[in-house]
Amino acid sequence: KAIADRHLEGPPANVVGEPIYFRTALRGAVAALRRAREGMGLSVADVASKCGVSEEQLTRLESGAAHNPSWKLLGDYAHAVGMKLTLGVEPSE
Repeated sequence: KAIADRHLEGPPANVVGEPIYFRTALRGAVAALRRAREGMGLSVADVASKCGVSEEQLTRLESGAAHNPSWKLLGDYAHAVGMKLTLGVEPSE
C-alpha cells in the first residue's frame, strides 16, 4: 500500500475498535486526575458535585468502566482538581 493509504487507516485498534493509544492515554490522564483529587483530600462525591455528575459516573470514569467519557467531563474534572486538560500530537513511531 502507498504511504498515504496506510496513513488513512489510522492507528491499530483493540477488540472493540477503539484506538489503543487513545485508551492508554485516557487511562493515564484519569489516573493523574485521581491522584490530584486524592492529593487534595477530595472525595469522589466532592468532585462529582463540582462536575455536575453522579458519584457513580465519576467512579466509572476512575475505574476504567467508562470507555468514552466526554471532553467536557474530563475538562470539568481537571478544573475541579486544579489542573487543565490538554491534547497533544507526537510523531508516530
